Amino acid sequence: MSELGWFAQHDGLVVLVQIAVWLGTLVGASGVARKAVGELPRAARWILLLAGLIAIGLSAFAYPVWERYEAIGHEASYAECFGGTASPGSAQGWEPYVTYPLVRWIDWAIGGVVGRDHLSALLAFNMLVRGVTVVLFGLLAHALLRRPEAAQYAALLLACFPTHAFWAATIYNVVLPLGFVVLCMWLTVLALRSGSARTLAAAAASGGLVVASRVEWGLLAPSLLVLILCGTGDPSDRHHATRTLRFWAPALLLAA
Repeated sequence: MSELGWFAQHDGLVVLVQIAVWLGTLVGASGVARKAVGELPRAARWILLLAGLIAIGLSAFAYPVWERYEAIGHEASYAECFGGTASPGSAQGWEPYVTYPLVRWIDWAIGGVVGRDHLSALLAFNMLVRGVTVVLFGLLAHALLRRPEAAQYAALLLACFPTHAFWAATIYNVVLPLGFVVLCMWLTVLALRSGSARTLAAAAASGGLVVASRVEWGLLAPSLLVLILCGTGDPSDRHHATRTLRFWAPALLLAA
């Protein structure tokens, strides 16, 4: 613990601040997000919801996870935090280097709410995150291509993607960071189109949680940069506010 310094002694506080800032920025971006969702035809919104439910159902029933699931490796460390047999703030040995405080504290908090004897709650949480990610993926496709059918196809394809379905049937930190990735990209596109600095700040906060839940996924940052530079089509389609420091400053501060 000592070699990790201050962070090791206060990781719970850091996680609390991260989540609070993220939720606060989401509130700030909610108006732009609601408008984007409202631009989809009602039928397309229902199909996205159906895709999310299909995604949850495939993870829940395509694998014998409820009867034969056993937490091993990194999963076992997270399961101990959930069950209360290990403190999320006192990881020892190899655990501080391969597990994440954000995930440990989230698992510990879920166990405190639903009871620490039902590990299936963590599986259900990952499956729910998968369902939300599928919906967000459809919204991202619509934001990029502005075609309702693109949103529907993208959501249904991810819902039926077997690798994504498999990882949602575990408690590994794979589905959660991917959800933050998709949310970050969707909010970034909305911010560039609307000129909302608050929305870009929410994207930055979501990107921070990507790294906080799986650090090597920071390698996706160049892809996000490509999206920012050329992924929204004609530059004239962007809001004029994107050419001002006021638009970028909150997001850059949060990213730093």
